[in-house]
Amino acid sequence: MKTVKNNILRGMIAEGACVLALGCFDGVHLGHRQVIETAKDIAKKSGMPLAVLSFDSPPRNAFSPVKTPLIISNAQKSAIFESLGVDYDITVSPTKDFLGIPAEDFVNDIICEKIGARHVVCGFNYSFGAGGKGNSELLEKLCAANGVSVTTVNEYTQNGVCVSSSAIRRAIADGDTETIKNMLGRYYSITADVVN
Repeated sequence: MKTVKNNILRGMIAEGACVLALGCFDGVHLGHRQVIETAKDIAKKSGMPLAVLSFDSPPRNAFSPVKTPLIISNAQKSAIFESLGVDYDITVSPTKDFLGIPAEDFVNDIICEKIGARHVVCGFNYSFGAGGKGNSELLEKLCAANGVSVTTVNEYTQNGVCVSSSAIRRAIADGDTETIKNMLGRYYSITADVVN
């Protein structure tokens, strides 16, 4: 797997056409996996590599003095991507400048031109562009103008509850290990440096 960090605005990333999964993917929970597995199936059928575009921290952290913690480290996330068959792990820091890119420019310049996406997959609640005003419907419209198709993955629920990074953070705060495990689809673990 090729890992690309923080240079998305400085040139071509994927070599040629690819299928691109979009999202923050913090935790890579079962809902996220639905997006990635859908993109993987499309990539396999089309003979194109699978790329994932994600953030190295929650986007809201760029605007809030109270920082939202990561569910898993970026190294853990990258390892999970690799285990899922991702060919390109494109990780971007959600700076105010990056988050302020107009929706049309994000699709035209980054998704289509620099990454070379030919098919894009996102979750039902994916947002993008300045002010987070872009949604899956706008993504489909802007991508279609570039000859790029879009698949939107529906909400993933367990017992009527949407599986989300926010729900997992609440479960972590409550010490609800069963909910965490069920939503992640694996046991939760943390990593830390050992200091002597």
